[in-house]
Amino acid sequence: MKTLWRLIQITVCLLVSVTVLIFLLSLVARVVPHV
Repeated sequence: MKTLWRLIQITVCLLVSVTVLIFLLSLVARVVPHV
């Protein structure tokens, strides 16, 4: 059960990281005009 909780924590951390990364990328794409 402990390993399952750890796995859930890691998954949530990864999801948050990916979401923040996509958000930052979209912000940069909006600020910097594509050539």
